[in-house]
This record gives sequence, C-alpha cells and structure tokens, in this order.
Amino acid sequence: MLQAFASMLPNDDIAKLACLLLTAGAVGRYMFFRKAKLFLRTPPVESGFGFFIAWLAILIFSQIRSNTPDATVAGTIMEILTMVLFLMSFIAGTGYRFTESKDPEMTAYELVFGVYFVSAVVVIGMTILYIVNYNSAPSAGIATVAAAFHIPLEKKPLIMGGEEIHPNTVGIYSSAVFVMGVMTLLIYKTGRAMRFFLYLALIAEVAFMLAADSRGSIGNAVIALGVIFMIQKFRVFWLPRLLVLVVPFLPFVLIFVLSSTADSAFMKSFSRSEEENDLADGNSRGLIWEYCFNELKDAKPKHIFGYGTYGQYGAGLSQKYSVEVKGEGTSPLMVTHNMFFQSFMDAGYVGSLLFILSLLYAINCLIYLYKKGFKPSLALLAYLIYFVLSGTSESTYGLYNAIYFYITLSVMIASFVLRGEWSVVVGPYIQQKQLAAKANAKG
Repeated sequence: MLQAFASMLPNDDIAKLACLLLTAGAVGRYMFFRKAKLFLRTPPVESGFGFFIAWLAILIFSQIRSNTPDATVAGTIMEILTMVLFLMSFIAGTGYRFTESKDPEMTAYELVFGVYFVSAVVVIGMTILYIVNYNSAPSAGIATVAAAFHIPLEKKPLIMGGEEIHPNTVGIYSSAVFVMGVMTLLIYKTGRAMRFFLYLALIAEVAFMLAADSRGSIGNAVIALGVIFMIQKFRVFWLPRLLVLVVPFLPFVLIFVLSSTADSAFMKSFSRSEEENDLADGNSRGLIWEYCFNELKDAKPKHIFGYGTYGQYGAGLSQKYSVEVKGEGTSPLMVTHNMFFQSFMDAGYVGSLLFILSLLYAINCLIYLYKKGFKPSLALLAYLIYFVLSGTSESTYGLYNAIYFYITLSVMIASFVLRGEWSVVVGPYIQQKQLAAKANAKG
C-alpha cells in the first residue's frame, strides 16, 4: 500500500522516499506507542521461521547490490523499507488480532479469507483498468487461448501510469489468486453479499487469465487444484513437498527436451508467432536456460551469494541472450524465466537454499493445519503449489513482479503465524470448547 501510494507521486525517488518515510513514521508511531502491545507479544512461530527471515535478509542484500543501470540509493531504500514495514505490520497486526480475539478459531478463518479478499480486490482493480484502457491500447494479435473458446479477444498491454505492462505480468498472479479463490468458495460458508464478491472475483481472475493468453498459467492452475484434490482424496501430503524439491531441477531436463524437439512439428504447434520461435513456445526459454546452466557449471565466488538483483545482467548473460531472443534494441535486463535460475543469479546458492527451505516450511505449516482439521489452509496451500509450478517458466523470485511477490509474502507469513497461533492459542481454545460441549452434553 505504501509503495502504491509512493508510485503516485512525481517521478522522483527522493520525493517518494521522503513521503514513504513520513508515512512509515506515522504508522510506526501508532504501532509502537498507541498500540505498543502489538510488539510486546512476538508471534509464536517455530525455529523454521528463521529460514524465512534469513531468506528475506539475503533478498534485501540482493536489492542493495542491484545491477540495474538506473538504480538509485533512494529507490533501493524505498523498496527495502516497504518490504520491512510490510513484514512487521503483517506479523504485528495478526498477533494483536489473535491476542484480542474472543474466538481465535474464527480469527484464523478470517485471516485466510482476508489474504484472499485483498488479493482478489487487486485483481478486480487490474481487470477494470484493463477494460477501461482496452480500446486505446495497441494490439499484438489475437489471444489464442480466448479464441479456442470462441471469444474475440486481442492481446493488449495493460496501460498503467502511462506505461505499458505485459498482461502476463498480471495474468500470472491472477491465476494464483484464482486457485486460492476456488478453494475459498468451496470451503467458506458466506452470506449472499460475500458470495457475490467471490463470484465476481473469480470472473475477474478468469478474464485476466484469458487476457494474458498464457497456457502455462492456466495449466498450472489446473494442476494445482488437481494436487489439492489428491491431498483431500488420497492424503498424498508428500506431493507438494516433492514439487518444491523437483521444480528447481526441471530446467535441466527441459533444456535437453527442448534442444531435442525444438524443430519438431509438435513443438512448433505451440508457438504463437508466425516465426515459430517466440518466448511462449519454450524454445527461447531453453536458450536462456543454457546460458544460465553454463554460468552455473563454471564455479565462481560470486555464486555463493549471487550477483544481486538482476544477477543475469551482473553476470553478463542477459546482454547476450536478449539479443538472440528478441533482436537488437531489446532491454538487456531480460529475466531468466525460471524461479531457480533467477534466485541463483540474484542470491546464489545460499539464497536459493533458504528460499526453498522457506517454501517447504510454509507448506509443512499448512499441511499440519489441514491435518488438525483447519480446511482453509488448503486455499493457501493451493496458492503456494501454483507459485512453485509457475516458477518453472517464469521468474517468480523477488521483486520482478512486485504485486505477485507481496501476495506470496502474505500467504507465507499467514502460514507461519497460523501454525504458531494454532499451537499456542487456537488449538487449546478448540480443545476447551470441545470439553465444554461434552460436559454440557453429559449434564
């Protein structure tokens, strides 16, 4: 919210930072002085939470070492401050809510629903903005996914702040919010007004999935929901954990598969462009991953903690593959289109390991909650499964897609807080309620 507010200010990093600091000061004064008890009670989380904090520290370290040519000190401080404030306010706010709650179980339900509600509002807003600017935006051809359903939709960028944003930037997290929304709709019993909101949100999410024209996002959403179904039906709790461990190695398999089949008629049928070599068909991603793989094979001291944000540029890779993929005049900051390669380039082996451990810990927390009978945890779990799957072909790591990053942070922090609160507050409350119900039944 703070970053969104700052983005509306004049295009001057110093002015944005000054306003952000004033806003942070006002928020901090309220939280520390008027509501000091927010921080008197630390969130009850297990030792695994340390992996998450360590990963965020490495991420901040990467931001400080940014390779972006136009990076400024004020801009970097603003990004770091936004991240720290977001983390502190989320943990403190939820901790305070559980402390004051007379029904911790209901508070747990409200927390999961709140994470989805805010995420869905963002997607609805983006969808409205896309529709409003649709006629004035330049066309990039017919959206092939929509055309398959006989929907006459053109591929157009999202116009925001006078800049063109590729629709897949929004489409990738619209699909993630969609799987969370489907589970929310199936699990929660809501009133008519909130039910209407849930349906409206799902329509907006599906609309942007079609506008993004990404078959990968749609496929990942279907797989994520399929994994959740298998967990409910067959209790395969090992499956989401396995995905976190397997996905980082998929590019190495795909490099071989793509290089062997890139010229086949089957692979070319997946291309959206007439030249049959655009990014969507995967062939260009294979080229990018080969550059990354070659960098990985040549061990360097920089590989321990990475090159910093836009590490592919710092390593001298994106300057080469961006020209091969898109031609001369393309931005040399093109991402690696893979979660693991991006985390490796930015944060090295240490950051990548901490990132994977953080995802595993979040998934373990949600599986624990589901085993305890807390079904809303499946909504957050579905989101994280999608997030992991989308990392196969997109750079979902870090702030490259800021909104996706902060939604993911919300889901992960909610998972940690719920797990800790369940042991300290929610679980004992449910036990007391059950004992009281048995006593009343006997009486």
